[in-house]
Amino acid sequence: MYKDDQLVGEIFYVYGSKKSFKYYFPNGVISETLEKSTYRKYNDKGVLVIENLYGEYIKKYNDKGVLIIEDLYGKYLKEYYDNGNLKLSKAFKKSRENGITLDYYENGALKSSRTFKDGLLNGESTFYNEDGTILKKEIYSKGMKK
Repeated sequence: MYKDDQLVGEIFYVYGSKKSFKYYFPNGVISETLEKSTYRKYNDKGVLVIENLYGEYIKKYNDKGVLIIEDLYGKYLKEYYDNGNLKLSKAFKKSRENGITLDYYENGALKSSRTFKDGLLNGESTFYNEDGTILKKEIYSKGMKK
Protein backbone atom coordinates (compact mmCIF):
# COMPACT_ATOMS: atom_id res chain seq x y z
CA MET A 1 0.00 0.00 0.00
CA TYR A 2 1.31 3.41 -0.96
CA LYS A 3 0.28 6.91 -0.06
CA ASP A 4 1.84 9.83 -1.92
CA ASP A 5 4.39 7.41 -3.46
CA GLN A 6 5.53 6.24 -0.01
CA LEU A 7 5.12 2.69 1.29
CA VAL A 8 2.70 2.78 4.23
CA GLY A 9 1.78 -0.89 4.49
CA GLU A 10 1.97 -4.42 3.18
CA ILE A 11 -0.89 -6.90 3.41
CA PHE A 12 -0.49 -10.58 2.64
CA TYR A 13 -3.49 -12.65 1.58
CA VAL A 14 -3.96 -16.41 1.26
CA TYR A 15 -7.01 -17.48 -0.73
CA GLY A 16 -8.53 -14.03 -0.38
CA SER A 17 -8.13 -13.86 3.41
CA LYS A 18 -5.79 -11.40 5.13
CA LYS A 19 -3.11 -13.47 6.90
CA SER A 20 -0.56 -10.88 7.90
CA PHE A 21 0.29 -7.22 7.53
CA LYS A 22 2.92 -4.58 8.18
CA TYR A 23 2.21 -0.87 8.48
CA TYR A 24 4.83 1.86 8.52
CA PHE A 25 5.30 5.32 10.00
CA PRO A 26 6.14 8.08 7.46
CA ASN A 27 9.83 7.72 8.46
CA GLY A 28 9.78 4.09 7.27
CA VAL A 29 9.85 2.50 10.74
CA ILE A 30 7.37 -0.37 11.23
CA SER A 31 4.34 0.75 13.24
CA GLU A 32 2.26 -2.47 13.40
CA THR A 33 2.48 -6.10 12.34
CA LEU A 34 0.26 -9.15 12.40
CA GLU A 35 1.85 -12.53 11.78
CA LYS A 36 0.38 -15.93 12.66
CA SER A 37 -2.14 -14.47 15.16
CA THR A 38 0.51 -12.32 16.87
CA TYR A 39 -0.15 -8.59 16.69
CA ARG A 40 2.71 -6.18 17.41
CA LYS A 41 2.64 -2.40 17.65
CA TYR A 42 5.71 -0.15 17.72
CA ASN A 43 6.35 3.48 18.54
CA ASP A 44 7.82 5.83 15.93
CA LYS A 45 11.34 4.89 17.08
CA GLY A 46 10.72 1.22 16.32
CA VAL A 47 10.39 0.14 19.97
CA LEU A 48 7.82 -2.60 20.62
CA VAL A 49 4.97 -1.22 22.78
CA ILE A 50 2.30 -3.96 22.44
CA GLU A 51 2.45 -7.66 21.67
CA ASN A 52 -0.74 -9.71 21.58
CA LEU A 53 -1.06 -13.40 20.77
CA TYR A 54 -4.76 -13.69 19.99
CA GLY A 55 -6.63 -15.42 22.81
CA GLU A 56 -3.44 -16.19 24.76
CA TYR A 57 -1.69 -13.10 26.11
CA ILE A 58 -1.03 -9.40 25.81
CA LYS A 59 2.20 -7.66 26.77
CA LYS A 60 2.56 -3.88 26.96
CA TYR A 61 5.85 -2.03 27.08
CA ASN A 62 6.77 1.56 27.85
CA ASP A 63 8.41 3.77 25.21
CA LYS A 64 11.83 2.44 26.26
CA GLY A 65 10.79 -1.16 25.65
CA VAL A 66 10.47 -2.12 29.34
CA LEU A 67 7.65 -4.60 30.04
CA ILE A 68 4.90 -2.90 32.10
CA ILE A 69 1.93 -5.31 31.73
CA GLU A 70 1.86 -9.04 31.12
CA ASP A 71 -1.63 -10.52 30.94
CA LEU A 72 -1.97 -14.24 30.31
CA TYR A 73 -5.71 -14.24 29.67
CA GLY A 74 -7.66 -15.86 32.47
CA LYS A 75 -4.55 -17.19 34.24
CA TYR A 76 -2.44 -14.36 35.64
CA LEU A 77 -1.72 -10.66 35.43
CA LYS A 78 1.58 -8.97 36.22
CA GLU A 79 2.24 -5.24 36.19
CA TYR A 80 5.67 -3.64 36.38
CA TYR A 81 7.05 -0.22 37.23
CA ASP A 82 8.98 1.66 34.53
CA ASN A 83 12.20 0.60 36.29
CA GLY A 84 11.30 -3.07 35.62
CA ASN A 85 10.40 -3.95 39.22
CA LEU A 86 7.25 -5.97 39.78
CA LYS A 87 4.27 -3.81 40.83
CA LEU A 88 1.43 -6.37 40.99
CA SER A 89 0.99 -10.10 40.58
CA LYS A 90 -2.38 -11.83 40.63
CA ALA A 91 -3.69 -15.24 39.60
CA PHE A 92 -7.01 -16.11 38.02
CA LYS A 93 -9.17 -19.20 37.72
CA LYS A 94 -12.05 -19.07 35.25
CA SER A 95 -11.36 -15.33 34.82
CA ARG A 96 -11.85 -14.60 38.55
CA GLU A 97 -9.13 -13.66 41.00
CA ASN A 98 -8.01 -16.78 42.84
CA GLY A 99 -4.99 -17.27 45.05
CA ILE A 100 -2.57 -14.73 46.43
CA THR A 101 -2.36 -11.23 44.98
CA LEU A 102 0.89 -9.42 45.71
CA ASP A 103 1.44 -5.65 45.47
CA TYR A 104 4.91 -4.11 45.60
CA TYR A 105 6.44 -0.72 46.22
CA GLU A 106 8.55 0.72 43.41
CA ASN A 107 11.72 -0.21 45.30
CA GLY A 108 10.68 -3.90 45.17
CA ALA A 109 9.51 -4.21 48.78
CA LEU A 110 6.25 -6.08 49.38
CA LYS A 111 3.31 -3.70 49.90
CA SER A 112 0.46 -6.18 50.44
CA SER A 113 -0.44 -9.84 50.25
CA ARG A 114 -4.13 -10.63 49.79
CA THR A 115 -5.88 -13.95 49.25
CA PHE A 116 -8.82 -14.28 46.86
CA LYS A 117 -11.28 -17.06 46.13
CA ASP A 118 -13.74 -16.80 43.25
CA GLY A 119 -13.03 -13.07 42.92
CA LEU A 120 -13.64 -12.24 46.59
CA LEU A 121 -11.19 -11.54 49.39
CA ASN A 122 -10.97 -14.69 51.46
CA GLY A 123 -8.46 -15.37 54.20
CA GLU A 124 -5.64 -13.19 55.44
CA SER A 125 -4.64 -9.85 53.92
CA THR A 126 -1.40 -8.32 55.15
CA PHE A 127 -0.21 -4.79 54.43
CA TYR A 128 3.41 -3.67 54.83
CA ASN A 129 5.35 -0.45 55.22
CA GLU A 130 8.11 0.22 52.71
CA ASP A 131 10.70 -0.95 55.25
CA GLY A 132 9.01 -4.39 55.42
CA THR A 133 7.34 -4.02 58.79
CA ILE A 134 3.70 -5.07 59.03
CA LEU A 135 1.28 -2.16 58.87
CA LYS A 136 -1.90 -4.19 59.47
CA LYS A 137 -3.56 -7.56 58.98
CA GLU A 138 -7.16 -8.23 58.03
CA ILE A 139 -9.18 -11.43 57.76
CA TYR A 140 -11.89 -11.88 55.12
CA SER A 141 -14.49 -14.51 54.42
CA LYS A 142 -16.28 -14.44 51.05
CA GLY A 143 -15.44 -10.75 50.61
CA MET A 144 -16.58 -9.68 54.08
CA LYS A 145 -14.10 -8.33 56.62
CA LYS A 146 -14.21 -10.20 59.94
